[in-house]
Amino acid sequence: MNIFVRFMAIIILVILLPFLLFLMIVIRLESKGNPIFRVNRVGKGGKLFTIYKLRTMRKGKVPIHICSPIELKQYDYHRITRVGHILREYHLDELPQLWNIFRNEMVFVGPRPVGIGIANKKISVIYNGVDTDLFTPAFESLSVLPQDFAQEGSFVIGTIGRLERVKDQVTLTKAFIRLLEMRPTLRNTIRLVIIGEGALRTEIEAMLERADASQLAWLPGFRDDTNKLFKSFSIFVLPSRREGISNTILEAMASGLPVIATRVGGNAEIVKENTTGQLVPSDDPDAIATALLRYITEPGLIEAHGQVARDSAKHHFSLKVMVNNYSQIYKSI
Repeated sequence: MNIFVRFMAIIILVILLPFLLFLMIVIRLESKGNPIFRVNRVGKGGKLFTIYKLRTMRKGKVPIHICSPIELKQYDYHRITRVGHILREYHLDELPQLWNIFRNEMVFVGPRPVGIGIANKKISVIYNGVDTDLFTPAFESLSVLPQDFAQEGSFVIGTIGRLERVKDQVTLTKAFIRLLEMRPTLRNTIRLVIIGEGALRTEIEAMLERADASQLAWLPGFRDDTNKLFKSFSIFVLPSRREGISNTILEAMASGLPVIATRVGGNAEIVKENTTGQLVPSDDPDAIATALLRYITEPGLIEAHGQVARDSAKHHFSLKVMVNNYSQIYKSI
């Protein structure tokens, strides 16, 4: 079977070679540099090997979070190109990994190195740590929002992340519009705040315009005061299609917010169903709308789930806990 898989990989690679060459030319025309991106990974027996991908980024200067949401500097940041957005959306950037499969370094099911043979008992998981002194709860702190955008008693739905398909703010926008259709009277109270910048901005703004809801949403782009913005939210929603251990979820929890997140990646490890928030399927605006409506109609859940979320962040996901866990690992070696 292994020989068959490797044979099929090289056959497919040969068939797709003209298409790959075309993509490489397009990449090279849009931005200077090698159209092939290489990165080292660990494979079987701890052996290093090189993964090949089509380059989707270019070098530029944009402000990004380095150590904390309030510490911004100008660092080299590899920005996704227009071609790169298309390649990533359809996973075309991974086509060169057929070579890795032919070399028996990877498998067909996803861009994953094959197992490296480490026993589970020798593996420890250390979660990211959140600054629970910087991210703290507040009540009705709306001053950071535009004037007259929200009033006392408004229900502010917030999300933070780059506006890309993987983060899927489009589905959250659909859910927001669905809420307005289900309960037209909510136009007076619910507001949508989407923090971040990226390729989805135009699509999101067009959807809001068609629904006559532009005035009910705020998309300010990148912000360096996310700790203050969390204080203006009533609830935090993370509609991602893929996710690891999300720092923004941890920051929302530390800020005393209930979290609605998609049941992908590590979200289920930090969001406890009906305790600190709700988990919903990805790419399902109806599920998000239903979860939001529950918090709107049962406001007591916001405080209850938010308090448990804050406690969970302090006791399980704080910087202190993370450092102690690393310390225990080093002491055990």
